[in-house]
Amino acid sequence: MSKPLSLYQETLLLAIRDDKGTFSSGYFLYAIAGTIISELLLLQRIVAGSDKYQIVGVVDRSTTGDEILDEALSLIYASSKPRKMQHWVVKIANLPKLKHRIAQPLCDLGILRHDEKTVLWIFSQQRYPEIDGTYEDNIRRRMADVMFNEDAKPDDRTAVLIAVASHAGLLKANFSPEELRQYKKRIQQLSQGEILATKATLAAIKAMQAAVAIAVT
Repeated sequence: MSKPLSLYQETLLLAIRDDKGTFSSGYFLYAIAGTIISELLLLQRIVAGSDKYQIVGVVDRSTTGDEILDEALSLIYASSKPRKMQHWVVKIANLPKLKHRIAQPLCDLGILRHDEKTVLWIFSQQRYPEIDGTYEDNIRRRMADVMFNEDAKPDDRTAVLIAVASHAGLLKANFSPEELRQYKKRIQQLSQGEILATKATLAAIKAMQAAVAIAVT
């Protein structure tokens, strides 16, 4: 594959139960919305205030080349007034068929398979079992290299991915309890942006925290 996966695609893979194709986190869509906002922050298309309200503004309307990121950017730009980060987390998390729109390109790449099952002869349930685990293995390896190595310097994208996985409860679904206990302090520092985080990364991590705060309430 010539183009790396987006943060929201990587988050979806971490959230999927590989064999069943269902999702391990009850509020993963909010986490995904947080990664979409994070991607726009890291691409310098938007900025967010540093206070508790985190008012979001567009600084660059140019296309990202990604349909979902561009849709989110257009929503923010078209707003009648500046709005808080939490507003955009909820708005983006509730975009129509968001998880299916993210999963389908992963199916096209041969990473997932789309299964549709009828439940009680009425309800249609869409599942996405993993058929090529090398992509997710590489994601986990990249995260582990930073989380379990005190001397490792995280890049922005990996730092954000660790933060969203930590805040959304996805670490325990992807790493052993022993490793997570042993490196608990470092993981907490990474998830709070205390280790080599740029301004954009800190804003992105705050977006993660806003996403989870909404989900749990």
